[in-house]
Amino acid sequence: MPENITVNPDASVTLSLIVDHAGQRPRLIRISASGHRTVLVTGQPGYGIIGNLQGGDGTVYYNVWSESPERAGAWNLPPGGQPRRIAALPADGLPNGLTLAPAGGTLYAADSHEAIV
Repeated sequence: MPENITVNPDASVTLSLIVDHAGQRPRLIRISASGHRTVLVTGQPGYGIIGNLQGGDGTVYYNVWSESPERAGAWNLPPGGQPRRIAALPADGLPNGLTLAPAGGTLYAADSHEAIV
């Protein structure tokens, strides 16, 4: 089930897909302007990939919602690179929207459960 959509500078879109069926894996996918789909990240069953944005350098940022403190947090995927967690977030929260400061140095994540940024 689509959770978040970002329109990228190249007219592609990035979708966060959170699942609602046991055993399915959440995904972060890019759909090109021509309709070609590329899976960028596949999460673990029971986790959610929530919120996403693309930075000016092409890095994709996204949140992982998980009851596991080792997985919950803000992640990034640099062009041609591997996903890595860049900030731990509380496992009892619900990370949602993301934005970058205009200078690009600070990533903000909204937590819908805790009502904080």
